[in-house]
Amino acid sequence: MGLVGTIVAIALGLLIGSAYSYFNNQTDELVHASADVAALGRLLRHYGPEANGVHEALRMAVEQVSENMWPQQQAEKAKFSSEAAPLEVVYEQIRSLIPKDDEHRMMKSEALSLLKSLAQMRWLILEQTSTTVLRPLLFVMIFCLTAIFVSWGLLRLINRIGVTGSLGKVANVFKWVRRTWAKKPPTRALP
Repeated sequence: MGLVGTIVAIALGLLIGSAYSYFNNQTDELVHASADVAALGRLLRHYGPEANGVHEALRMAVEQVSENMWPQQQAEKAKFSSEAAPLEVVYEQIRSLIPKDDEHRMMKSEALSLLKSLAQMRWLILEQTSTTVLRPLLFVMIFCLTAIFVSWGLLRLINRIGVTGSLGKVANVFKWVRRTWAKKPPTRALP
């Protein structure tokens, strides 16, 4: 019985480790995207007054993408659309800027590369919003835990407290799984 418990503990540890690395990866990607937005905004401010419209379009695009990916209402689902993304409007406006000299040409090139990086990061985040834990694996883990807790309760001296305690542990696992599946995906919980 101890061997089975150890194997299930190892499997649970791997499951938790996978979820932890997934959340860290999402956080790193969001920090990277935020840094790119800040750098692009600063670059557009340094470009000059002719880039003010592009800077405003960038601000509105970031607000729109943020609202679509992480809605304020809990009941709303995130809206993902593959058609004309708000960043494409910013891309077209940056392309329409006419550089005055080599410095402005370099700034325009850098702004386009930052925008390309932002678009790639957006699609990466969109693709990774699906859950990382497969439901069949989760149900097998719950079944194994249930079997272990019930068998430990039954193999003890038959008493109601032992069986009731084991069933209570199983009920807590089921509650935890239900709450976990009811929550939004991890990226929606970030600000």
